[in-house]
Amino acid sequence: MVFNITKKQISSHDCFICGVDNKAGLLSSFYETEEGEVVCVFETKQFHQSYPERTHGGIICAMLDEIAGRALWITEPTSWAVTGSINLRYLKPVPLDTQLLAVGKMDINKSWTFTASAKIYDKSGEVLAESSGLYIKQKAERIAENTNLSKEIDILIEDKIPLKQIEW
Repeated sequence: MVFNITKKQISSHDCFICGVDNKAGLLSSFYETEEGEVVCVFETKQFHQSYPERTHGGIICAMLDEIAGRALWITEPTSWAVTGSINLRYLKPVPLDTQLLAVGKMDINKSWTFTASAKIYDKSGEVLAESSGLYIKQKAERIAENTNLSKEIDILIEDKIPLKQIEW
């Protein structure tokens, strides 16, 4: 699989998945592709474990949910996705301490909602987990009414070498 990158998405300070200051989180960066997908190369650590050598299912769900919801930003960068429902399939154990690829895409876009799907792949390209979900579109100000949003969520940390392509 080859993904041609068009844009790096913003992060936040404290989000479990993308938060740049959340040391217990995944510290993940997300990229938009020419194909209209969002991709992320990430790695879970020992403190994300459930059974020995396996990533906890809640962590897997969180990554799938995050990357599917971020697909909205490709077409509507000022809207935010709130999960209405999510369906998961855990196909194989997701290992710790190894690079993984998450891919999310919007399937159906409506005025107030959208559906999206996501997958997590191992280095050999095998699907380890997948999801489909219904998301509700909201403005960020409605989600976090008492927060200085520009300080919390509008963080774009440029890569030292801009990423042009992910080959998996």
